[in-house]
Amino acid sequence: MHVFIGGVYDCMKRLLSILVLMALAIPSFATHNRAGEIIFSRVNDTNPFLYSITIVTYTRYVYPGSSASSDGSNDADRCQLDINFGDGTSAIVNRTNGVGDPNSDCDEPIGSGIQIVNGKDLKKNEYTVIHEFPGPGTYTVSMEDPNRTRGINNIPNSVEVPFYIQSSITVDQFSGGNNAPNLANPPIDDGCVNAVFEHNPGAVDPDGDSLVYSIVSCRGADGVIINDYLLPNQVGAPAGNRLTIDPRTGDLVWNSPKVQGEYNICIQIDEYRRNPNNGNIIRVGSIIRDMQITITTCDQDPPNLFPPGRSCVTAGQVLDRTIVAEDEEATQLSLTATGFPFEADNRATLNGLFQTGNDPLEVTGVPPITADFRWQTACNNIQLQPYWVYFKAKQIGGVELADFETYEIRVVAPAVQITSIVPQGKTFQLQWTQATCTQAVGYDVYRFNDSIGYVAAECVTGVPDDRGYVMIGSTDGLGATSFVDDNDGLGLVHGQRYCYMIVTRYPDGSESYPSEESCAELIRDVPILNKVSVIETDSVNGGDSISWYKPIDLKTDIFGPPYRYQLSRSSELNGTFEVIYTGPQANDFLTLDTVYVDSGLNTLREQYFYKIVLLSNGEETGESRRASSVFLSSIPSDNQLRLVWDANVPWTNDRFVIHRFRPNSTVLFDTLDTVQGTSYVDRNLANLREYSYFVTSIGSYSSDDLPEILLNNSQIHTGIPIDLEAPCPPASPFIDGDCEVEENSLSWENPMQVCDSVDDVVSYNIYFADQLGKPLQLIESIDDPATTSFRDLREGSIAGCYAITAIDSFDNESEFSASLCVDNCPEYTLPNVFTPGGDGTNDFFGPFPYKFVESISIQIFNRWGELVFETTDPDINWEGVRQSNGEEMPNGVYYYDCTVNEIRLTGIVPRTIRGYVHLIKDSSPASPAP
Repeated sequence: MHVFIGGVYDCMKRLLSILVLMALAIPSFATHNRAGEIIFSRVNDTNPFLYSITIVTYTRYVYPGSSASSDGSNDADRCQLDINFGDGTSAIVNRTNGVGDPNSDCDEPIGSGIQIVNGKDLKKNEYTVIHEFPGPGTYTVSMEDPNRTRGINNIPNSVEVPFYIQSSITVDQFSGGNNAPNLANPPIDDGCVNAVFEHNPGAVDPDGDSLVYSIVSCRGADGVIINDYLLPNQVGAPAGNRLTIDPRTGDLVWNSPKVQGEYNICIQIDEYRRNPNNGNIIRVGSIIRDMQITITTCDQDPPNLFPPGRSCVTAGQVLDRTIVAEDEEATQLSLTATGFPFEADNRATLNGLFQTGNDPLEVTGVPPITADFRWQTACNNIQLQPYWVYFKAKQIGGVELADFETYEIRVVAPAVQITSIVPQGKTFQLQWTQATCTQAVGYDVYRFNDSIGYVAAECVTGVPDDRGYVMIGSTDGLGATSFVDDNDGLGLVHGQRYCYMIVTRYPDGSESYPSEESCAELIRDVPILNKVSVIETDSVNGGDSISWYKPIDLKTDIFGPPYRYQLSRSSELNGTFEVIYTGPQANDFLTLDTVYVDSGLNTLREQYFYKIVLLSNGEETGESRRASSVFLSSIPSDNQLRLVWDANVPWTNDRFVIHRFRPNSTVLFDTLDTVQGTSYVDRNLANLREYSYFVTSIGSYSSDDLPEILLNNSQIHTGIPIDLEAPCPPASPFIDGDCEVEENSLSWENPMQVCDSVDDVVSYNIYFADQLGKPLQLIESIDDPATTSFRDLREGSIAGCYAITAIDSFDNESEFSASLCVDNCPEYTLPNVFTPGGDGTNDFFGPFPYKFVESISIQIFNRWGELVFETTDPDINWEGVRQSNGEEMPNGVYYYDCTVNEIRLTGIVPRTIRGYVHLIKDSSPASPAP
């Protein structure tokens, strides 16, 4: 269903189509289109399939009383245009503006008066229709109309090329529909030869969709790309002449036009938004704008525009910036501004003026001119994508050169504030203020072990990944302003200082500034382990030293005397702990000792875990987090050991010192290095020699009340470097197969000559398989690394594949070299005459000397097709008798069909040979075989 703006009745559709076709057939009435696009919008919220669609064209305008324009377009004002809706229907649409022009043939007063663009010979024509699409889907709406203007430099014979524009509409009843962006800047601009040309469509999307810009080829008849179409920078321009468009802002730049004249380019503007059902980014529409550029020879420079650059504003604040346009040559300048902030709901102003309609706001005057941009932002302006304001400074009169600048604005959400962090046992209860912007959908909670004093830089929302903070949880809903941190059920650690920040989430994925850091500690009402250090390494008599901090905040009104400590041990973190020490009893727990030495352990092979509790009158007052010793191990390889250690402790170890035993010295251990990670590679060692190490961890709790540096040693660990790494395979393998002598010759390079990591190749292994696909088998070992060749004599077949490996001094074998394959050269040829007679010369029919044949199957026939002989013996040895009864066969010609089974690299391959042989018993002429 479609409704025409201007009163054209559906019943006249067929008649009007005929009239339009007749008009198109008359050359003097041809439409000469310069530029255009198709825009669309939802008509209402109740019918998701009903759209208002407007064709916008720009044609030359001829003032009343003037002569025809140079391209004959004095009758360029179409009263109607055909539109194709992409759903199998089309319509004829009336022009809805410009009626009343004395030069127009559109007599029906349906428009709002003539619309001249930029005060020049440019006429803007609009044709609007209401159309109902049949259902959900993506539809390509298009318009085709002859002709373009004459002499367009980058379109051959342009006056004969139809003008074609299209837009894509995604109709979906669930996404809220789609409205095309309004293109505020006309698609006609001037430029000068050898001067930078700039343009921006000034696209403003009323739905807030993300726009992506690209340059595409212009189209002609039936929407097909114009034959031999060139981009403007490809016309008479040297290499390096560039025409680019910024995909985010739409800024079009042609760095140096070389040939004066008119050019047409097409800009595709795609709309993207987030699917509300699954969060995926989808394309919801696109426009292809066909625009025209006029390049002339001129010596003037365009104006200079000085926008603010880039701004970030917190929702609710006022953004106030000054824009300046300068021009030393022009007498008058126009400064225009358009963009989403000027839309009715946003209420930005330029020099105090609000935008009405879709036309840009404009300030004119003698340069330099200034304009004040002011925007009172609000919560509904918060979004993930930036806003764009498009400024254009243009000369008035003559060649109207312009400068375009795009101003990027981000509106971000304000931060909430943490109001309280209350410790409860091993957890914290967090509370914060509700977001002032009510479209918030929830909050993210971030935590770090200690304070970093983070203050977000301008426009940096959320919490950057490189700050150490980790998101530990989220809440959903505007009013969900509390969170319990129990460390995923493990409980938080006494003695550590925890800091938090809260970030507000919004529906489109945008985030607020983080709240200010707020920090807290658990109440010190339990003993806190601070040392588990190995003091003796032994498989039987090893020992650990354990110590702890006192529970200075114990609630003695609840937990009364007597007091004593109880220490437990396990060989696994989550294993069964057994009590190994119950300390002396006292009425004042502050007088109790906090150190214990655990002996009789296998510290050589085992890592031990400990926990400490304070008993009040025999009952536990609470348990601290468990702690283990540092356990060191090593991974041997060639001339090096990779040391690896582990320590499961409640404090933070921020560095580790590696010590290595020094034999025959009063200083038993040297300090090798200090690292932050939990591994270290000790290089340049001697293989098969013992090296002993221990590691000291250096750490602390983050609480200001526990400033002590904590030092804990691992056990002494001994490792032995051994070369377990295979060498590189032999390099540059080569094979030469000789069918005559039935021998294969191999050669290669010692990998020590080409592979830096290899220094001890001692031998090679040669592997062989006689067919492709068969596993390789070891056939030879060469114990001299200087011998890099091998000759393999293979009687009967040289076909097969070889691979070579290198073996080092630790018997590590490399991977196979590149496979080397060679095939046989089978030979099997039969003579065309033999002379049986018993004289010992040529008495048998058989092959010439042959090679690489596994078997044959031959049948010999007389002239009547009777089988007289057959065999599978490759030598054949037919002496000219009938095989069935021994009858001698007469002289004559006999025919054979022979299948030769050749030995090849791929296996036994049959080859068929057919021919004849003369049987001659004496010197008489041959007669046909009976």
